[in-house]
Amino acid sequence: SMGGFVIKTILAFTFCFSSAFATAIGNAVYNSSTQTLNLDVDYEGGLKPHTFSLQWDTCQTINEVQQISAMLIDSGWDDTGTDAYHETISLDLSSLTCKPAQLTIISDRHSRQTLWID
Repeated sequence: SMGGFVIKTILAFTFCFSSAFATAIGNAVYNSSTQTLNLDVDYEGGLKPHTFSLQWDTCQTINEVQQISAMLIDSGWDDTGTDAYHETISLDLSSLTCKPAQLTIISDRHSRQTLWID
């Protein structure tokens, strides 16, 4: 029937859309002497520049341990290019006051890395 075709097409489009505009987080390493976080990211694109930043959540203390999470924001989230990129980005955490802490970074693909920063 025509109705079934429309639903399958919408589902396929939704799936493609959500997987194309996404960033996956790989290895995360914090350097306490330079207060930088080096993060491996994988994303698709090629038609516009991608710069990454962190959108911070509130610092919390749970079981006497400070914890903070951040969403990784990609400026090129709407890039329709299909080339695959693997990049190590460096993020300055020197102005972050929630330290020492357990940091969890979450991407729009819901991949995450948790590490200790001090």
